Amino acid sequence: MIPLKGIPSLNEHDNANRSNRFGGASMKKKATSLCATYVKKAMNEGFKLEKQPSDFEFTWYLKNKRKDKDNVAFAKKYIFDGMVDAGLIENDGWKQIGNWKEKFDVDKEFERVEIKVNEIKFI
Repeated sequence: MIPLKGIPSLNEHDNANRSNRFGGASMKKKATSLCATYVKKAMNEGFKLEKQPSDFEFTWYLKNKRKDKDNVAFAKKYIFDGMVDAGLIENDGWKQIGNWKEKFDVDKEFERVEIKVNEIKFI
């Protein structure tokens, strides 16, 4: 489970790039680092990938339905990059990342993404 606070949507990322040429890069660095922290936590608790490429299932929990699903799901980029930074996977290419599917739900109290890998929930 990764809280969505601090992880920008595609629109927020695009707006940062428009306002300052380094804005998007800074935002990406912070979001990737945040995701890497949660991946490292899962790894410290014993999670490892048994096979690669791995299939992923993302369940996005949002406080309401105001944001477009595709804008929210852009955060996968930060999550996969965080997996690389944490050392869970060597790269986020075809050899490591298989297929993925996504679900969306509403939780007014806690925006987050829950991830299952090869049918095993890890964060």
